[in-house]
Amino acid sequence: MIDTEIASLLKQFYSVIRKHGISKIINRFSLLELYLVDDQQEDLAEFIVKKVIFAYSITEKELFEKKQGITSEARTMCYVLMKEHLGLSESKIGWYFDRHNKVVYRALAEYSKMTDKVSWQKDFLKKKAEISQSIEQINNKSLENNLFLKECTIKPKT
Repeated sequence: MIDTEIASLLKQFYSVIRKHGISKIINRFSLLELYLVDDQQEDLAEFIVKKVIFAYSITEKELFEKKQGITSEARTMCYVLMKEHLGLSESKIGWYFDRHNKVVYRALAEYSKMTDKVSWQKDFLKKKAEISQSIEQINNKSLENNLFLKECTIKPKT
């Protein structure tokens, strides 16, 4: 069974190489190595995406498409939350969304100028606060679980 799975994977890999070229594949692998994040960050990034698509009533596919309007605002929300809660650079956020880091930088700069005096900005800031609260709750639970696991593994002195 394992040999069949490996053969299937290699066939798919070969097909992608033929379609896109080996240099592009190698480039993508090097990007993966450059932008790897740990599992907890990846889980939190996925959580942020799920919360944002729910808040904006869009699909995940729409979020990653190059559309304007509400999907663009939702992407900006993701950029802001990932920067704030994961500490990711503009380059890493851009890589995650397949956007140039300048796009992310501009969106973050626009966010930094938002006030509650403009209606759509007020709505954006309110959604951000609600989603941030959910993220903080997840982070706190994760921290508590990690501390509990550490306490369980500490051996008492004899």
